[in-house]
Amino acid sequence: MKTFIPWIACAALALAAPAFAFTTATAPADKTAMAHGPAAAKGPSTTEAKTPEGKACSAKADAQNLHGAARKAFRSKCKQAAKGAPSKA
Repeated sequence: MKTFIPWIACAALALAAPAFAFTTATAPADKTAMAHGPAAAKGPSTTEAKTPEGKACSAKADAQNLHGAARKAFRSKCKQAAKGAPSKA
């Protein structure tokens, strides 16, 4: 019985610890702090205006069920072709 109680305590601690890992952080008060964080390196934000060419290329990529790097490459070539610019490849 003396060894059973510490095992239960360890199990409860091990099962409760992941719950603390999923807490959300509070947002910074000003937007300048957000510009220098890891999200700034991810690329263009989703709030930028979307061009009709980009929307059409996204629809074509959806129709072909493309995801990830293949989708990104397809959209890049599609948008360049829609704008009349020569492609890199």
